Amino acid sequence: VNVDTLGKLAERLQLPATVADCVMTIAQEHKVVVLIDQLDALADLVDLRSERLNVLLNLIHQLAETSNVYIIASSREFEFNHDTRFQTIQAEVIQLELPSWDTVNEVLKQLNIDGSNWPDSFKEVLRTPQNLKIFVEHLNGTSEQKIFASYQEMLEKLWYQKVTRSTEAGPKKALLGAVAEEMSDKERLWLPIARFDDQRTILDHLVADGIFKISENGFQFGFQHQTLFSHARARAFVQNDIDLCDFVIPRQHALFVRPILWSILGYTREASRQTYSDQIRKLCSETLRFHIRHLLLDFLGRLEDPDDLEEDLLETWLED
Repeated sequence: VNVDTLGKLAERLQLPATVADCVMTIAQEHKVVVLIDQLDALADLVDLRSERLNVLLNLIHQLAETSNVYIIASSREFEFNHDTRFQTIQAEVIQLELPSWDTVNEVLKQLNIDGSNWPDSFKEVLRTPQNLKIFVEHLNGTSEQKIFASYQEMLEKLWYQKVTRSTEAGPKKALLGAVAEEMSDKERLWLPIARFDDQRTILDHLVADGIFKISENGFQFGFQHQTLFSHARARAFVQNDIDLCDFVIPRQHALFVRPILWSILGYTREASRQTYSDQIRKLCSETLRFHIRHLLLDFLGRLEDPDDLEEDLLETWLED
């Protein structure tokens, strides 16, 4: 559904009037909290479907001065700072920090998991809620073999358990690769189930595995989390020996490429250091848009063990 107006949004939500009118009516007698999650996901689709973000920003404008109405919207930091449309709402900014290790450890203790002697690197991985969710749902255990040095390593273990060693490994990998490629090329996070009727059994298995999920209306499906989509795309990138520049340059006008590129860099760096080095050296020699340069600087700057090439690239770009 192409939701490009407030009227279509009301229709999509099956409301008797516009969202603003419904909220204002309720607010006459009760306090109303309007939650709008992941605005950054709409910024990711800026080139093809930017009207979706505009619709929600217009809704925020309409409700901003309404008594008894409180609006809470979330976005990742980069998109919030660099998509100028976010600045039009003049929101009070609250920076959410990752939970402390002590908080995470309390969750683990409730599940009878002892993480007290784990290395700091893995503790840092689990401070991210999505990482913790995957660990406790699929990979939890108390043995040392269950700890991981990075999120990529943890996803790879999940992939091995749910896909690689599965009795349906071939069909699962084929479907995951095709879905990730189509979502990437068309800049969509949901695909119609009807298009994959011939593979519905495999699709349902991947839903049960926690990799895919079905939309509320039952007509579409997507990845359980965007990081799983990015990981699937990164694996396909390595398997098919795709040139990073050939992938990034035609897509760098869109923010959608950012999470995929980040995952490709992280995965390739661990899976094939030589391929990674060749690809990032070539990419950094190209004329890149600001948001791609910013991502590469951010990626290189976060590395705890940069090699000589990475240090040289970072130093050169910082001098520029």
